[in-house]
Amino acid sequence: MLHTALVQTAARWIIGALLLGGCTKNAALPSAHNFVPDAFIGNWHEVARMPHPLEVHCAATTFEYIPKSKKRIRIHQYCFYKSMNGPMRQEYAEIIIPDEQTPWEFIIQFGGPLAGSYQVIYLSDTRQTAVVGERSRKYLWLLSRTLTPDATEIQNAVRAAANAGYDSSDMVFSKDLLHRVGEFLPEEALKNGRTQ
Repeated sequence: MLHTALVQTAARWIIGALLLGGCTKNAALPSAHNFVPDAFIGNWHEVARMPHPLEVHCAATTFEYIPKSKKRIRIHQYCFYKSMNGPMRQEYAEIIIPDEQTPWEFIIQFGGPLAGSYQVIYLSDTRQTAVVGERSRKYLWLLSRTLTPDATEIQNAVRAAANAGYDSSDMVFSKDLLHRVGEFLPEEALKNGRTQ
């Protein structure tokens, strides 16, 4: 058995993917057609992500999504430097939805010219688990509404990411969640996946 709580590094899904994501033209990602902007309002915790150097020192990350208008959602991201005992870090960004008919596709604007295109590729029927990705498939974030996510929902989210073309063995899982990791991760992810 490993640790306790959840939340780690969705934090820099904003910055990291903004800077580097969405540049490579690859096959289209699947879309979560059950997604509506209201589904993101409130707090989300990171369960797992694809590796990114800008996220290395951010632990126990939480995102708060705050509605601004029908097409804009403010993101307040906070995490702890290196561990839960480190100082808190905070960042702000904004989701812009260009087309209300496809709200699962959006742009994240992080100050000045820094922006990138992302989309929700999976949202559980309970709206408790989501996967956000981008076309290059370099970056991905698996998010949960709760610190004690449902085992089946997380397993389904990992499989959705794999079906979208991501290698689950490359995912970095939050060590704050690992007390439950054996309950819901596919065998290949447990065997090859990394933690941070």
